[in-house]
Amino acid sequence: KEFDEKSGGLPSERVMLVASTTSGGKSTLRMNLLRNMYKLNSVSVLTVSLEMNAKKETRRLLSCLTNIPFWKFVKKRLEPDERKKAKREWRRFHKWGVENDCRYSLLCPTRGVTITQLLMMIKPYKYKVVAIDYVSLLEGVDQDNQWRVLGEIVRECKVFSSENHCLVVLLAQLDSETDAVRYSRAMVEHADNAWKWNYTKQEQRDLHVLPIQQLKARDQEIYSFDLKENFAFMQVLNMDDDESHDQTGGGDSDPKNEDDPLSRENVNFDEGIS
Repeated sequence: KEFDEKSGGLPSERVMLVASTTSGGKSTLRMNLLRNMYKLNSVSVLTVSLEMNAKKETRRLLSCLTNIPFWKFVKKRLEPDERKKAKREWRRFHKWGVENDCRYSLLCPTRGVTITQLLMMIKPYKYKVVAIDYVSLLEGVDQDNQWRVLGEIVRECKVFSSENHCLVVLLAQLDSETDAVRYSRAMVEHADNAWKWNYTKQEQRDLHVLPIQQLKARDQEIYSFDLKENFAFMQVLNMDDDESHDQTGGGDSDPKNEDDPLSRENVNFDEGIS
């Protein structure tokens, strides 16, 4: 909210870099960011998850949508009413896209892909936002000239963004000691927007606050701001939010799509949904 009010939101085109330390919540922030774009702007968004499979991503999204603790999905401890709630909220989430002609999509490649192969694969679907989680897991990045390869990846994403009129969000690792984006300064130089936060200090984690620093904000003001994390429910919130994401939409009477895995009464939440 603070960023939207001060900067007018993220650009509809260009490349955004999101970097944090290990276990700093990069994937959770990415998921919440795309969820908000999907709901607030009614645009089609895509997450390319190179780190997690569809099952793990789905568990996180369901916890975020339902306000049911994440551990219950992992340990398969959902109560009957929680299972009903998960199916209901999934149908609401899907219904929003149908009614507003937009998609919230997930792609989890099962083999190594280069950035060129990946961008060619997703180009026909015309997403307005594409997030790659995370960039160092792309094929070819483990070469000796890693810094140069990463810089070229950002440059190629920038060209793709301009040609396809979309925002590309790239997730990267932050060095906990130097506070620098790991392996490549060129990534920051080529990006148009860049957020980073160091989440290694225990006192910071005890406050559940993500200290976002903007490294770049082309045509926008550069300033720092805080976000509240609620990782137990896979949520990242505004600092003044008193409760988790409020739920909107219909109830159990929402139309059911027989092709939707969560429309079945005997759904197994360990399978994952894509």
